[in-house]
Amino acid sequence: MERDTIPPAATGGGGIDVRFGTGWIVRNSVFRDITSPSGTASPATALFFHEGSSGTTADRNVFVRCDRSVALGDFEAADGHAGGLLRGNIVSGGAADVPAFELAFAESALVLNNTIFFGATSPGTSIEISGSSGGGNTVENNLLGGVIVFDRGADGAANSTVTNMENVSAGAFLDPAVDDLHLAAGSAAIDAGTPHPDRLRDIDCDAISPGAPDIGADEYRLPTAVATASPEGGVPGALHIEGNKPNPFNPETVIAFDLGVASSVTLNVYDAGGRLVRVLIDRRPLAEGRHTVTWNGRSEEGKSAASGVYFYTIDAGGERKGGRMVMIR
Repeated sequence: MERDTIPPAATGGGGIDVRFGTGWIVRNSVFRDITSPSGTASPATALFFHEGSSGTTADRNVFVRCDRSVALGDFEAADGHAGGLLRGNIVSGGAADVPAFELAFAESALVLNNTIFFGATSPGTSIEISGSSGGGNTVENNLLGGVIVFDRGADGAANSTVTNMENVSAGAFLDPAVDDLHLAAGSAAIDAGTPHPDRLRDIDCDAISPGAPDIGADEYRLPTAVATASPEGGVPGALHIEGNKPNPFNPETVIAFDLGVASSVTLNVYDAGGRLVRVLIDRRPLAEGRHTVTWNGRSEEGKSAASGVYFYTIDAGGERKGGRMVMIR
């Protein structure tokens, strides 16, 4: 499952609930407002794999205001989950008294480079590992507004925690008020992680620094855009993209870029399937310096674009660069 948007159900709840699942992969998707219906005691879960499920991968997803983002195993039913990888996900907001990630009776799972922050309601527990029969889980390089807890029979000595940052404040992020949990300049998470062979890309699909990587889902030192080689005759360094803010966004976002030389510029927006959604700049001559352009979340026909992942490309000075945006309606 890739590049999907999972909205809440009309009566509350929703999410993905898998029993006896093997080798599921959920990647580059957006989950928002997955919450329990009014009067329901149990929290709703965006991704729930249990009853003998194994080998689940949740990679570079965005969870916004979900009661619980991911559960591997079910403590109440005393059933677990074998293996699994939770990598490079961002969690913004959720139920104040519910862990964002819960691993119940889980064995040999890897929880790697996730960012979890709830703002003023950030729970005391961001990641909980519970159940006496689990073990061999590794929690590494995670950036957390709360803490990691081994609870309800779980043995911390049977599991491993490596280079996590807990109880971080809003100052670590660009703009958490609008769910933008990219790292802010000067964040203590920058260059503070440990390299891991299973992490090759960050939340924006940017490559990871070969030296000391950052803690969390975002790699600050690399630009938001992904550059391609300059065609013959291009001017190296003529184009630099600062990225778009906010990201995720609703209803609009501002894309900023710098031109090293005056250039003819084209800026297009595409959906996750590569279909053209909007032409924001069409071969317009622009002067050297910094420029910004706002996308209001609408297509060429003026229709509101759906929630999900979008990409933009900028052509200028013989170079092409692009970035990844997430719209949350």
